[in-house]
Amino acid sequence: MNTIQSIKMNENFDRLAEAKKYIGKDDVLSFDITHSFRSLAFYELLAVNFFKLSMSEGDRLDFVSYGMFEGQGDDGITPIVNQEPLLKLLDWTKAADEFKRFGTTHLLDQLLKDGEIDDSNKGC
Repeated sequence: MNTIQSIKMNENFDRLAEAKKYIGKDDVLSFDITHSFRSLAFYELLAVNFFKLSMSEGDRLDFVSYGMFEGQGDDGITPIVNQEPLLKLLDWTKAADEFKRFGTTHLLDQLLKDGEIDDSNKGC
C-alpha cells in the first residue's frame, strides 16, 4: 500500500541517491542538521549516515553541526554544536549489528584501535 508517507520516503531516498552522484573522489563533506522542526534533524542525521556509509575511499566527512537557536545568549550568538558523537554512535551500532549477525569483530576492533574507548571505560 502506497501511503503518502511511503511515497515521500521513496522520493527522499531518490533525492539522496541522486545527490550521491555528485560526490567525487576525495571530496570533503560538511553538514548542518539545523532545522526548525525538531524531528527533521533525525531524518537529516540518517541522510548524513547514508552518505557516510556510501562514500568512496578517500572521501571524508568533515563536520556535522547543529545550530542551537534555543541556546542563544543575550549577545545574540547561537551556539553551534558538534554532532559527530552521534555518528560515532551509529558506527558502534553498525559494529554491534555486524557482530550479532555475522559473529565478526572487524568493525569493533577498528573502533577500539581508533581509540574510541579509553581506559576510563574498563570495568563498566
